[in-house]
Amino acid sequence: MKKKYKNFTVVVSSGGIKPLAAIPFFTFLGEHQLEPSMLLGCSGGAYITCFWADGARTEKQMHSKVNTFLTSVDQDHLFNDIDYRTLLGTAGYPFGRFNKDNGMIFGDKLLEMYQKMSGDRRLEDLSVKTILQATNLETGEPVFLEKGDMASAIYASSALYPILPPINIDGKWLVDGAYHSEVPLTEAVNRTNDVIIVLVFEQAPPTHHNSFLTFFTSFIGQVAHHHTHTQNSFAVNLHQNDIIFLRYYFKEAISIWDTKKLPLILDVGQRVINAKKQEILDILTLT
Repeated sequence: MKKKYKNFTVVVSSGGIKPLAAIPFFTFLGEHQLEPSMLLGCSGGAYITCFWADGARTEKQMHSKVNTFLTSVDQDHLFNDIDYRTLLGTAGYPFGRFNKDNGMIFGDKLLEMYQKMSGDRRLEDLSVKTILQATNLETGEPVFLEKGDMASAIYASSALYPILPPINIDGKWLVDGAYHSEVPLTEAVNRTNDVIIVLVFEQAPPTHHNSFLTFFTSFIGQVAHHHTHTQNSFAVNLHQNDIIFLRYYFKEAISIWDTKKLPLILDVGQRVINAKKQEILDILTLT
């Protein structure tokens, strides 16, 4: 007799390329024919969440999406297309310019890659209700995207301003959702009484920095982490059902361009799901 399971929601936090460690978790869901009633993703977690909901359900299919992304990072130099006029403008130098809709790096190639991978898919087309968290650049308020162009939504959720420029969606300039919270757990609690599974990606702070970008992203990550911890404590107290945390801890710093560390990322992901799979099945199984 086929087992029956409780409804559950999955929340995937930010973390650059570290959320790729969620592949073994999503593969585990497929193996047990477990489908969440809702998915919430933020920043780096938006990518893996959307493409799983869009049909990349097997390990092979997910790796295909991931390899397309990582290959583009390497070959198309997605994070090397510097906007020198914005850099000069930020410092107040002649010939520079500053507009809030610009970033230190041009975001066109990254958005084009997401569009190529997504086609004309929209968030409301996905088989599982999928919500991506972004931040309103002008107000600092969270914005939860659940309709519209999927590629633009992924970009908005992960646009680490001022490195990447914001994107305008429905008249709002949107940037990385992690500026509000790394983990959109409070929004999940507000929307459902499901069991909630939360995937959180953390790393040891780097002992040295060889560039401004690595220093800045590390600093933002630490600020967001402390802010999110307070929000999560509040959300856990509000929720009336089980919340399962899957914590992925990396002993070394991993930047978004560290594509050669994918085997390490996946190894961490496999070890986490191996340790938690029975707990997940026990909590979700209807008795």
